[in-house]
Amino acid sequence: MRTLPLLVLAATAAACRQPTVHVHQGDSPAAKPPPGQFTVAGTATLEVPPDVFDIRVTIAAEAPRARAAAGNLRTRQAELRRVLEQAGLKAEDVVFSGLSLAPVYDEKRERVRGYVASSTLTATTREAAALPDLLETVVGAGATNVTTTARVLDLPARKREVRDMAIAAAKAKAEQTANGLGIKLGRIVGIAEGTGDDWRWNGVYANAHAVQSHAIAPGLDSSLGGELQSLTLTLSLTYEL
Repeated sequence: MRTLPLLVLAATAAACRQPTVHVHQGDSPAAKPPPGQFTVAGTATLEVPPDVFDIRVTIAAEAPRARAAAGNLRTRQAELRRVLEQAGLKAEDVVFSGLSLAPVYDEKRERVRGYVASSTLTATTREAAALPDLLETVVGAGATNVTTTARVLDLPARKREVRDMAIAAAKAKAEQTANGLGIKLGRIVGIAEGTGDDWRWNGVYANAHAVQSHAIAPGLDSSLGGELQSLTLTLSLTYEL
């Protein structure tokens, strides 16, 4: 039979075939743990004086008809502007805003007895010493709902200044701590800041408060209304170790 040589040849070829080697790699080496981190915070406080003072009041006028009430309001506005300019304010420092017209009801007779027109006046001065006289002037003219606020005009520049101080404080603390512990700081991987006092950070002060000084801006005036106002910023830096 002719099949035998073929079978022998096939067996010989199978015997000569190189064995297949399967290599099973073990688990890959453990991944390198992430670097440690070190967070440090620096806080800076800058004491600054307010630059301007705003007096806000409500001016109102009443009349039997709405049109007459609005006319009476314009008359009162003009008179108040005149006396404020006589007191030393410039025209651009006296601003009227908003106009409100509302009916006035007779509660006993349960019907409208007239109309009241009102608007808001903002008078601005840079002189804290002028506040008492200006307040007497507007109140004497019949103004109501009197409030005063103080503002910092160069707020962005002041914020940059206190931020630089906070950065320097955080970096100095990080370097001091690292040197004391004998560790080496890596790159900065995180930055966060917080003011802790949003209304002061925004530069508007409903009331003046004397505060402990940390860094004093030049040219301060501690007279009436010129008490120092604090801008405080805490900045946190996170380093790799």
